[in-house]
Amino acid sequence: MPADSQLDLLADALGDPTRRAIFKYVAETDHPVTAADVGATFGVHRTVARAHLEKLTDTGLLITDFLHKPEGGRPPKVYSRSEKRLDLQEPVRQYQVLSELLLHTLERFGDAAEIIVHDIGAGFGRQLAASVSDDADLGERLAPLVEAGAQLQYEVNGDTVELHTGNCLFREVATRRPRLVCLLDQAIVTGLLSGGGRPYELVDSNRRTTAHDVCTLVFKAAERSVVEPDNRAESAPETEDDA
Repeated sequence: MPADSQLDLLADALGDPTRRAIFKYVAETDHPVTAADVGATFGVHRTVARAHLEKLTDTGLLITDFLHKPEGGRPPKVYSRSEKRLDLQEPVRQYQVLSELLLHTLERFGDAAEIIVHDIGAGFGRQLAASVSDDADLGERLAPLVEAGAQLQYEVNGDTVELHTGNCLFREVATRRPRLVCLLDQAIVTGLLSGGGRPYELVDSNRRTTAHDVCTLVFKAAERSVVEPDNRAESAPETEDDA
């Protein structure tokens, strides 16, 4: 979309602060919402909430569906974020084209490309981890990715961390070249988790293609290496009295 059209869209749909807050609420909710949900959340009548939601739908920022219930009856209209991505730049830059060309160049290295991408991703993850204290909890350790726009949920079970991502930061490029981009993303998270002094390794991954890609990554902390002290007393040299 041209920059001028993007600007018009932003001004028309998101110029109103209440509507902007509603859009953010819908975009960050992991399930479709109704006008009644929005009205209750923002303290406005559902008719007002519906007007804001319909305006956001008209501009393509939201999509609609109907929630059919097992007990029947009239299904309520529900709203969720669309695939439209806002990317306003002035002057215009083509970073996505550049990234795809660089990935295409890397692919010519064959299997070596995966090694290069993994090393670069893990190194970047460790660099992000350097800004976090060693005793930080998992939420604090993942904060650099959240601040960058990632939507993360995680579960910890002993030495295992199961991470669910609801917004791929590299989606447009990953859709076209998933092998290297997903490997890069996984390596970044691995390096970030390992920045606390205990290395983690990726043991499983699952990508579900839905209205929005949701990836599940499972990491396991590596066993801590324990060095047993050598308690054996050194033998004293034999003297004439011992002989």
